[in-house]
Amino acid sequence: MDRADAIAYLQQMALALELIGESPHRTAAFRRAARALSEIEDGDWDAWVEERGPALPGIGPGIRKRLADYRRTGTLADLEALHLQIPPGLFDLLRIRGLGPRRVRQLWQEADIVTLRRLERACRRGRLAKLPGFGEKTQQQLMEEIRRLRRYQGRSLRIHAIEQAQAREADLRAVKGLHDLTRAGELRRALETVGELVWVAGGDDPAIQLGRIATLTAASLPSPEEPDVVRFAAPDAPPERIVVTARDHHAARLFLETGNEAHVRGVLRRLAGRDLPSGDWLPATEEAIYAQAGLAYIPPEIREGRGEISASRSGELPDLLRAEQIQGVLHVHTTWSDGKGSVRRMTEEARRLGWSYIGIADHSQAAFYARGLSPERLQKQADEIAEVQEAFPDVRIFRGIESDILPDGTIDMPEASLAQLDFVIVSVHSVMRMTSGAMTDRLIRAIRHPQATVLGHPSGRLLLERESYPIDWERLLDAAADAGVAIEFNAPPERLELDWRLIRAATGRGIPICINPDAHRPDAMHHVIAGIDTARKGWLTAAQTLNTRGAGELAAFFREVRGRKVTR
Repeated sequence: MDRADAIAYLQQMALALELIGESPHRTAAFRRAARALSEIEDGDWDAWVEERGPALPGIGPGIRKRLADYRRTGTLADLEALHLQIPPGLFDLLRIRGLGPRRVRQLWQEADIVTLRRLERACRRGRLAKLPGFGEKTQQQLMEEIRRLRRYQGRSLRIHAIEQAQAREADLRAVKGLHDLTRAGELRRALETVGELVWVAGGDDPAIQLGRIATLTAASLPSPEEPDVVRFAAPDAPPERIVVTARDHHAARLFLETGNEAHVRGVLRRLAGRDLPSGDWLPATEEAIYAQAGLAYIPPEIREGRGEISASRSGELPDLLRAEQIQGVLHVHTTWSDGKGSVRRMTEEARRLGWSYIGIADHSQAAFYARGLSPERLQKQADEIAEVQEAFPDVRIFRGIESDILPDGTIDMPEASLAQLDFVIVSVHSVMRMTSGAMTDRLIRAIRHPQATVLGHPSGRLLLERESYPIDWERLLDAAADAGVAIEFNAPPERLELDWRLIRAATGRGIPICINPDAHRPDAMHHVIAGIDTARKGWLTAAQTLNTRGAGELAAFFREVRGRKVTR
């Protein structure tokens, strides 16, 4: 049991207790304990769990004993007993925005709605609107949420698809005679969500390797329609498919299984007009396939049928951004707000990653739920940053803040406080249900603020959970170009925004993209590296990326943005 396991257990206990109608006091005790564990440093956790450390505020002896039992036995008998009292479908209902534990319990107890299907049927028949506390508007919103879930069904975040792929590959590498196992499809193209995992492999004798795979991994046997394919089906995960071909046909099949249909057809049409081959006739390497088609090699990430073939033909393919070109990051939270690492600890991690600067950007005062900084606390933080900077002369620490954009487009910190900082990220964190016109006006007003330098969380989306708020992107990008601000590519795997489909529209206007980790813990700094693959899908180059610049160039950019606004 590590700390993450313990926190998850406590949170699941609180949820289960609330669903069965346990007393609010008991439910709150588990939530309080989970919060207490999430706020301590890793070293303090190790001492506490080994019973060397003192009692922690918020965790009583009863819960501490439960955790000790969990650590000793590795079992969760109490949680499993609670789950036996709860219809399994209720946990699916909790995935719907607008349905918390209290409302889900009400649906269960008052209307026998315990599955997504029953909820959808109740909404369609108008029954839900008649329940106390719901009504027509809520019923319509829930129907929209159900449609959203249906759209996302069967897709996983890229990070989870990678974990699933790694687990499968551990089995596949044990198959004798299987070679050159390579990821293809959406995973190789670095899509932010994945609906199918695909591999291409070479085999000494493909029919034998296919049989071995099916035997060792409980995959389906090849069918007459797909004699070189085996498939895997895992519950609550994207389906998996592996193609095994003769080793000298590996690259050809990899090409066919990587690009989307528009890309593959576009390249094949240039090869003597042939369209849907098995791949046996194609050259032996991907580079040779593109060369025979009269094209420069096209990186997998941009094989989306969005102009890359024309650019390749005319010699205009971009030199895509590489991870080693990143020199630092700007969006990092610390224990001054809701981060779990001190200024020193986050700076140490930046140095370990080989970066030459870091930008501290804790939440501002409107984010009270995240212990946002008041002007007074922001000034106290400056003293600590100065001390750490003295200890780390090789990593420049830029002072910044992530300041909330209020509903009217104003910024929630006094301009005098912001003017003392090196940079200001402006972001929306609340009131996201607005019309496109109102939200666009709100963002435009914010980026025109004299101190704003970066637009953070540009769309507000949470992949597979929350759509982007409505925005007139043409207007917003024109305004950002005019104001001279950068736009953030927020790299955590559940966000990956600015959407890669919009990056070319932004950079085409000269807007710099800043790839940021939005890190709340030291180990989250690596989100920048993981997110680069998806950012590359937007044809992003080093020259278009703000944080490939050195510390001096970056400081000059901050001064230039502010000076540009002041002189208007």
